[in-house]
Amino acid sequence: MSHQTVAEHACELVRSAEIRPDPFPHIVVDGIFPEQYYEQILHNLPAVSALTIPVTFGMMRIGEDDATFRRLPEAGQRFWSEFDNEVKPPICYALLKRYFIYLEEKLFLIFGDRAKHHDIGGLHEHDFRPLRGIVQCRITGDRIGPHVDKATSLFTYLFYFAPDNSLQPFGTIFYGAKNRAKLIEGYRANRGIRAWFPTAEQLTELQLEPRPPLAFSRNRLLSYVNLPYSLHGAATDAAAIFHAELLRPPLAYHVASL
Repeated sequence: MSHQTVAEHACELVRSAEIRPDPFPHIVVDGIFPEQYYEQILHNLPAVSALTIPVTFGMMRIGEDDATFRRLPEAGQRFWSEFDNEVKPPICYALLKRYFIYLEEKLFLIFGDRAKHHDIGGLHEHDFRPLRGIVQCRITGDRIGPHVDKATSLFTYLFYFAPDNSLQPFGTIFYGAKNRAKLIEGYRANRGIRAWFPTAEQLTELQLEPRPPLAFSRNRLLSYVNLPYSLHGAATDAAAIFHAELLRPPLAYHVASL
């Protein structure tokens, strides 16, 4: 199966997917890859024991500068390089076409009236750059608190690589904030370009309302617009206790956002 066929299959699903507005714009697509190609993905996933653990979630950056990537067999390195360079970019740009309408809102929420001085009318899709992908493993008991992804990204997209639907508690949690004005105020005050994690005091003031977790389902794409109020996190408090070797399948492929 050619990479073009795989990418076009995914792009067609993205183009026809509903953009869900609550609590911020997002898309969920099941069966994002053809089944034959999806089985190849599962076959080429790195072992959990090989992943670097910079915080609590193991990860592998796709590229020669990552030690885990270099330890993959040659066929595995080739597979992930082709995924990142040939399969992923068309999907990224298909999502960009769906989400471009939110760029003006993002700029206004960050810069206020100064955003009027930013002319986005002449921007084209290839003025945006898809970043390198990361393979990440969510391990039972680990958590990522409510946060907003980095300010320089318009959207994020995650591919869930699970062998079946038994790992659904490992999904992503979206949060609505009753105090939207306080949220925007805190986001602007942060002044950083990396992910913003509100403090415990700020979270109390924001009056968060968690939505039901978006299940870690087999062969699923989850994508969302990175607006200042796009608070999300993850909790992997699955009821089942997984043996270390059984943790290999629950890998979410996190493609760094635009």
